[in-house]
Amino acid sequence: MGLEKLKKENKVIDYFIQLAEIPSPSLKEEKVANKIIEILANKNISAKKDSYGNVIAYLEANNNNNEPILLSAHMDVVGSNDPVNICLSSDNQYIETDKKRTLGADDKAGIAVILDILVYFKEHPKISHPKIEAVFTKDEELGMTGIENLDTTQITSQNALILDGSNLGECNVAGASFTNLTIYVTEGKSGHSGIDIADETRISANKVLAEIISQIPQGVYKQNELGIITSINSGAIIGGSAGIYLLNNKDNLNIISQNQIMEEIAQKSFRNIIASNAYVSYSIRSSDPENENCLIEEIKQIVDKISQKYKNKIKISYQFETHLKPFVKDNNEKFLSIVLNAAKKTGLETKPSSFHAGAETHVLQNNKTNANAEKFKPMLLGIANILNMHSPEEMLDYKSLIQGSNWIKEIIFEL
Repeated sequence: MGLEKLKKENKVIDYFIQLAEIPSPSLKEEKVANKIIEILANKNISAKKDSYGNVIAYLEANNNNNEPILLSAHMDVVGSNDPVNICLSSDNQYIETDKKRTLGADDKAGIAVILDILVYFKEHPKISHPKIEAVFTKDEELGMTGIENLDTTQITSQNALILDGSNLGECNVAGASFTNLTIYVTEGKSGHSGIDIADETRISANKVLAEIISQIPQGVYKQNELGIITSINSGAIIGGSAGIYLLNNKDNLNIISQNQIMEEIAQKSFRNIIASNAYVSYSIRSSDPENENCLIEEIKQIVDKISQKYKNKIKISYQFETHLKPFVKDNNEKFLSIVLNAAKKTGLETKPSSFHAGAETHVLQNNKTNANAEKFKPMLLGIANILNMHSPEEMLDYKSLIQGSNWIKEIIFEL
């Protein structure tokens, strides 16, 4: 089966290919936005850009007793402005590119499903449906400025489905925060590692930092039936005289490999200086604020105890910075049951889960309210299987995309 036949037989595939053929790196989504508006205008569906360049579309209800629903996907992709040459895989199971760039299924798949939903209910006016509101946002991949600048006072829905998962059947009801932690060991008394090594007033910052790191948890901190709830990961450890030779040796200026740089630092840094400064950076992720606070308090106690041990010899301090607030599971059980029942009717096995990353769900829940000043109740769903995402080997399982679109249709039926 060729691409043209697939497009003729399945509107959602046709929409996906039309969109994927248009390169749309972050903050350069105008052509995709225009294509979305063109497709909807041809079906007499209202769609317009907001002041930031997001697209907002509406399909009015034909049953006013039902609550409205918001569907959302982002227009930007990881990739360049280079042409997107689309083809079928050799086994005819996947839509892919010529391997020279990304496909952009994240999140053109989500956009295609929303277009398919809007057009389907427009063309079947006898099927009862609530008001369907849709937003297509800019710049999710780079900075989430699209959702941040979305004028949600134009939206009346509370229930929101963000179609941005990577696996068909994902039903994420919570998502992790992103908190930056940096621990500083500074103001130590430096010296020569031979001459001054016995001086007890000289404490190696590297040694103190290692002591701290050995006591702070690493990896999964808590998990439950939803998946990983809280985790912590050390990102970088810096200490001593690292980098002195690299900065002064012109022969090393062209080193770009991370492993090469680390090897150069390890082999060529000064070894005969007692380190006076050292630092470690961590990322903390959690979808449970209370549990995250427990972890933070545990870290503070560890650092404060070690700081007291080396009092007046070296300074230890820390800084926590909230980068992204968590997307926290709410009590929206009625809507969740609709989503799960619809999945079952379309042959999908799914269960509520928590994803360990950030998405537009976080901004929508924490920073936005609708036209009635109500907080949004979002979920993040996976409506297709996307393999090797964000790489030139990216592939979309097109059969899963069709099933994902049917799942969203069934959710509208259930409503």
